Amino acid sequence: GGNPMVIDHNIVVSSPDSRSTLVMDYSSEGEDDTFHGGITKIYAVENSVVNIIKIQRMNDRSYNFDSNIAYIERGAVVNWISIEIGSAISASNYTSILKDEASEGNLYSIYLGDGDRKMDLEYNMIHKGRRSISNIETKGVLMDRATKVFRGNLDFKRGARLSKGMEEESVVLLDPTVKSHSIPALMCDEDDVQGEHAASAGQVDRDQLLYLMSRGLDFNEA
Repeated sequence: GGNPMVIDHNIVVSSPDSRSTLVMDYSSEGEDDTFHGGITKIYAVENSVVNIIKIQRMNDRSYNFDSNIAYIERGAVVNWISIEIGSAISASNYTSILKDEASEGNLYSIYLGDGDRKMDLEYNMIHKGRRSISNIETKGVLMDRATKVFRGNLDFKRGARLSKGMEEESVVLLDPTVKSHSIPALMCDEDDVQGEHAASAGQVDRDQLLYLMSRGLDFNEA
């Protein structure tokens, strides 16, 4: 049987010039109350590529609290991939510290909020090295009475010259009863950098709805 409570502390240390992928799948069986509290630390050394895929699909009686941090050295890349589709309450944060020149951090996430689910997502890219690169790309869907808070932070520290950072969140709102809060932020202590941030929220495109309805679906089905 499964464990109703998981407390994990994961440490990943790469080798120089290596490529690695780690998949973590958090799920629960039946309708029992479950809890996950975890920390994952990544040390990506010079010229390595580390891919971390996290899937959170625990049941609607579960609680998920997950913290992730990556220390990225010269020429290394850390790719976070986050899939959030479970738990009654889920709070996750990802922080990438781009320590050295040409370090790179990417975060791609998708989420689904339905029922009374509550989600808090915090993504941080902290640029310290010259020519460091970051990208945050988040796509989500909210329905029923779900609530979501998105916090995306690009932080260019002094010395991170010629760095580039971008963040974008897009969320589709399927019901007027959902609550979506998006807080993209850009902080800068260095003048020679490029930073972009955007967030958009809206309903399903009406042309797409009409296309589906022309194929035989009614409005709610479409």
